[in-house]
Amino acid sequence: MIPNIPVLTASIQEEEHPDRTYKVDTAKDRIYGYAADLDSLTQAVYLILATERYKFPIYSWDYGVELMTLIGKPMPYVMSEVPRRIKEALMVDNR
Repeated sequence: MIPNIPVLTASIQEEEHPDRTYKVDTAKDRIYGYAADLDSLTQAVYLILATERYKFPIYSWDYGVELMTLIGKPMPYVMSEVPRRIKEALMVDNR
């Protein structure tokens, strides 16, 4: 007999990324205020592409782009891999 527990039958909902986030000023190396809408999306793209995947333990393994492994590889291979890796990195953020 399987127990009927309400917790096991509850539906799970995935959380959306917030559209409002802290503003990072890269020119002055500081964080202040908030960014929303297009500014937050632009900032998210910049941060994803500026972060090497698997390098920083603070980030999930899904966050960032994996480009360091392409150093020293043949140029035709690199030119075919870079667009795919960038697209893969940006697809993690659902905005």
